[in-house]
Amino acid sequence: MVQFSGIRSLRIRTGGAYNFSRYMDLDGEGTPGRGLYLGLTFNAARSSVNNISRYYEARAYMRGPIPGRPDDMLSLVAAMNGYSAAARAANATPGFYPYANTQTYTISYDFRVLHGLFMQPGLSAISHPVYDQRIGTTVNGY
Repeated sequence: MVQFSGIRSLRIRTGGAYNFSRYMDLDGEGTPGRGLYLGLTFNAARSSVNNISRYYEARAYMRGPIPGRPDDMLSLVAAMNGYSAAARAANATPGFYPYANTQTYTISYDFRVLHGLFMQPGLSAISHPVYDQRIGTTVNGY
């Protein structure tokens, strides 16, 4: 049970997924083989009750981009969080009005170091990371 602004509410979130892929072309180890995998995500919520009312994501994964390294994976992800007008208005002050969205662009490379041990260094560029119009783009490495 959580309480916001004097209103008590209980939030329960569940999810599930089922993979309908047939995976007829496996690499012999029970995993999909080399290739390009694409995905899209869109989430929307009522802006009257959620600070982030829209989320969009496009992603591309290339498995085995380097010949001889079939377990490596290159990832490119672009995402956008859209902030609700109600949240922006609630956080506005004289001389400050929050930015409408945050955009994130990430590139990473996943590679096997040892059997069962992988590393995934990456780089992300984030436009308006705290929805403040005065703060531009940040770059984060990990």
